[in-house]
Amino acid sequence: FLTEQTVRQEAKSLHRWQKSVSWWEKYGAWVVAVIFYIVIVTLISRQYTTFNHRAADLDRFLQAMWNTYNGRFMYSTISDRSVLSGHFTPMFLLISPLQFIWNDPRVYSLFQSAGFIAAGLILHRLVAKKHPGLAIWFMLAFFLNPIVNRVALLELRRITLALPFLMLALYGLAEKQRRLM
Repeated sequence: FLTEQTVRQEAKSLHRWQKSVSWWEKYGAWVVAVIFYIVIVTLISRQYTTFNHRAADLDRFLQAMWNTYNGRFMYSTISDRSVLSGHFTPMFLLISPLQFIWNDPRVYSLFQSAGFIAAGLILHRLVAKKHPGLAIWFMLAFFLNPIVNRVALLELRRITLALPFLMLALYGLAEKQRRLM
């Protein structure tokens, strides 16, 4: 039989456990997102500093942005034509002022990684509405997906910049909030 003191101790321990679970459900997504971003930023910086950054598209966009700032609008000498002729998205033009803040080619990869973070956090919120205990696992599955990691580390793709907007549209559809779509 359980004594009254044992019951009180078990109740206190259950209460502490419930507090930690609620803390994890509330802040766990942000912790996971920050860890993912730090790991990706570290790996991208390491690849760049060891001359192992193999994002061929990045070269074209960087040169086109540099030429734009120096009087030759969106021109790439790599392909000897304007990148507007078939290999461009307006989002790169919108984020190009970030190079004035930090003049480094990694700024585009870091912005792309921030897009993955935003998409993961929106996914977490979408799942947490109906299954709060599973939301963090969905987010982890998204972040640990090999395709997401490959694109984040080895490529600069235009479609990845649309990912947060697509996830926001999905969230708006699920929540019946058309203004998010």
